[in-house]
Amino acid sequence: MLPQQSGPRVVNPIPLESEVGPNEYLGPLLLSYWERDVQDSALNATLPERHIRTKNSRWRADRLIRAGLSRVPDWKKDLPSIAVEFLSQARRERLREYEVKQREYMELGIRKYRIIDRCRRIMTIHRNQA
Repeated sequence: MLPQQSGPRVVNPIPLESEVGPNEYLGPLLLSYWERDVQDSALNATLPERHIRTKNSRWRADRLIRAGLSRVPDWKKDLPSIAVEFLSQARRERLREYEVKQREYMELGIRKYRIIDRCRRIMTIHRNQA
């Protein structure tokens, strides 16, 4: 018998194929880059489909990248250096990616936020300026 839980339950939908496919392609490219020059690589780690807790919310990023730490990252303490999102076709989600997530990621201190629009073949990079 399973224990009963109190309070609201959060259910995350399964990521769309339009997000998973490109993300599956990006992961091996990043790891290949890292393996070519491990000693001088700025890339420390990369993981797909991870949550980022912001001041106002909790977002699922398509990919998080840790870079420039000169040590193994602590996934619970270290902020990602780069958050990557593959743009959805839904207008409501496009506004969320370009405005809400971008603002919250920058407020949190993430250095770069990349939005990849596969259909228009555009990558938008937001940099967090000190």
